[in-house]
Parts: sequence; C-alpha cells; structure tokens
Amino acid sequence: MDQQALEQAADNRIGESHRLAGGIYKRCKLGAILPEEIRDKLYSDALQAIKDIFEPFGLSYKIDKANYDAFADEYDRYKRQGPFEGKGDKEWLRYDRYEDTVIKGAKTEADFQRTGAPCRAKAVFFKVLDEYRFPVEYFLPLPDEIPDPHAYCVHTYAHSFDYLIRFECADGGAFFDDPDPSGKEFRLTDRNGLKAGFFIDRVFLPGDKVPFRNGFVEKRPGCMAATGTVEGYTTEEKHEFEIEKEGNDTLRIHIRLSMEDVNLFLRFPLWKPYFNWERKKAGLLENSVFGHFKEEFFP
Repeated sequence: MDQQALEQAADNRIGESHRLAGGIYKRCKLGAILPEEIRDKLYSDALQAIKDIFEPFGLSYKIDKANYDAFADEYDRYKRQGPFEGKGDKEWLRYDRYEDTVIKGAKTEADFQRTGAPCRAKAVFFKVLDEYRFPVEYFLPLPDEIPDPHAYCVHTYAHSFDYLIRFECADGGAFFDDPDPSGKEFRLTDRNGLKAGFFIDRVFLPGDKVPFRNGFVEKRPGCMAATGTVEGYTTEEKHEFEIEKEGNDTLRIHIRLSMEDVNLFLRFPLWKPYFNWERKKAGLLENSVFGHFKEEFFP
C-alpha cells in the first residue's frame, strides 16, 4: 500500500467535497435548494467519500460488537494525539493487497490474504471521519435484540435490484450434507423461522459459463442455479437465483428483486425494528454534516 498516494487521494476527495459544499451554499443564497436536499447531498457525499478514498487501496472497514470498543478506543487516542495500534483479532480496518488497484504487477497467492491495516492507514481513516464529521456513535453495532436481515443491495436497475442475502440456516443439514443436490427440492428454515424453498436446477462445474449481457461469464465451481422463494424477501412468485454455501449453515443467495419484492422486504414486520434503527443511524450523520455546513457558511 502506497501511504503517500493514500494521503493524496484523501486530500483530493476532501477537496471535491469542499467544492460541493461551496456550490450548495451558492444555491442556498439563490433560494434554489431545500434543507432536506442539502442534508441528503452532504450525507450521500460523506458515505461515498469513504468508498472513493479507501476501496482503491484495498482497505475496508467492518465495525461490529466484537471490535467496536477497539475502534472507539483507537479513534479517541487519535483525537488526543496519543499512540494507537491494532488489537489482533479485533481489527476493524482490513487491508486486502489483491484489491489494491494502486499496486502494479502480477498477483501472487499471498495477495489474497487480508490483514489488519497499518496504523498509518488508520490515521488517514480517522482524518477522513473527522473531516466529514462522522460521530463515533454512527458506528455502534446493531443491538442483539434486533433481527438483522443480512441483505445487501449490490446493483440497482430502473425497476429491479440485485441483492445478496445471507440466509443463516437453523436446519440446513440435509442440504449442506448432500453431495449432489442437483435436481432436488429443499425447504430450509433460518434462525428467525423464515423459510426458503427452492429447486436446484444446476450445480456449476469448473469452467462452466453462462450468458451475461453481450458475452459469457464464468461461474464459481459449486455455485448453484435455483428456482424458488425466500420468505421475508420475495413475493410468492417463483424467482430464479443463485446459491452458494458458506460454511456449514449459511446460504449466500444472489437474487434480483422486483419493486414488489423490495416493497415487501421493506415492510416485512420482522425487519421493521432494523429499518427504524437504520433511519436513526442515518439521522446521526445527516444531523452532523448538516450542522457543520451551517456552522461553516452561516455562522
């Protein structure tokens, strides 16, 4: 990882955000933008800046209940200009050399290994958090009593959305132990009692390719093409999707959800506390960035 390049990337992206804020201020003076739009633009820019700065360098963060205290402690010591260092298995900022697009040359097997990011990279991360006014509470993990849908939108289209769903099974033994699930039907239950019913149409082998846009894409061996439904995420209409096994009890479901599916998902009673928590979390950052904007331009 090129530390100097990372620091420069952070400074350049922060400069873009300063210019964005200046443009918003000019629109404010003209009465051409509403406060709600300002909040949304600043909030979205802060989140996008994290991705823009760190992803090209193979850096990603994951802050959960296992490492939140370590993260908060290091952030506090950074602010007090004290020394800080990693916490071993409680690392929250990870470095993946293989994803570091700044590095030139051939990749080796060692490049696939993810390690804890060095302190100098964390210092840049903390600098960015300060610049964009991320409150430390924004990173608080989901409370244990709130069910997590483990659903992530990975791509959006005009009227549909590609999702990755991690379906953690409570009774998946028959499926996970089956050496040849092709042509068979399964009905699994997750830890919240939700059902996934599907028929395995095909198990992909090494070298198998499928049509994708104007060409073909090679599938990962062991990935399965399936047809079925997933309670809490899809309507009762049969969907085509792909499944991968993760460990001995979790399915990674790659599925395209329609607008009807997404509306059902967002309104599903089990997930209501989660989305309420998400809105409160977003509100913390929105209030922080909007408050800073007002202090800067309307003191």
